Amino acid sequence: MLGLGWPNLSMGEVRSTYANILPSLDSPLFTIWIDRKFNHHLNANPSLITFGAIDGVNCHSEINYVPLTSETYWQFAIDGFSIGNYSERKIEQVVAFILPTPMCKRRRRAAS
Repeated sequence: MLGLGWPNLSMGEVRSTYANILPSLDSPLFTIWIDRKFNHHLNANPSLITFGAIDGVNCHSEINYVPLTSETYWQFAIDGFSIGNYSERKIEQVVAFILPTPMCKRRRRAAS
């Protein structure tokens, strides 16, 4: 597991991976790309995290910044969303996280 959590979530004085590498980054940001068409039989990378820069190869060039509404999770407010031709207007708090990952899927199968 990779730690991208905020200090408010840490147990004791344990620092997250992101907090530890932050001083050495070119910029205090990261981008996450997830391949929506991933095929595990092709032996390709299903996702990529780029620290300190915007992934200009896999991520869209239009970046939208939003203020976080919590300093515990990567949480922000939305007033709607669109996926393809579907749109919905709804005010919500969203917590961004990456699950399920291929690792989580393997663990679930093994536990069954």
